[in-house]
Amino acid sequence: TEDVSLASFVAEVVLHFCHEAPFEFDVAGNHFATFCSDILSFMNISPSAILVALEYIQRIKIYYPTMVTGPAAEYVVIVVALMLAHKFQDDNTYSNQSWAFVSKLPLAQINSVEVQFLSALNYNLYVSESEYIQWLNYLEQYLN
Repeated sequence: TEDVSLASFVAEVVLHFCHEAPFEFDVAGNHFATFCSDILSFMNISPSAILVALEYIQRIKIYYPTMVTGPAAEYVVIVVALMLAHKFQDDNTYSNQSWAFVSKLPLAQINSVEVQFLSALNYNLYVSESEYIQWLNYLEQYLN
């Protein structure tokens, strides 16, 4: 289905950013894809917010690569990136506690990583139209 393929794409891109070496989409990758699928379906995130979240992860990867690396870092990274993109784009957002409940990640960890993300991004969550189009082009090339 469309939701599953979107979640698989999100998982693949996040794993690409979070792991230095090329990875194989093995059992761990499939587990992460299922995690992404669950988060995307439960939280009902818009496609544009999903793409912006991936852009945030790319920005973090460029300027603060250690923030997105490490064992299982991809789980909290995608949750916080989606959470921030959703908060920035939508007036009616979920609480951090809701994100913690759905993701099964500790609320304290989500709160801490949110502050780290915001600091690393210099509290700039805005993505201009030209940046967004450039990002879409990058993702399109990635798919090919």
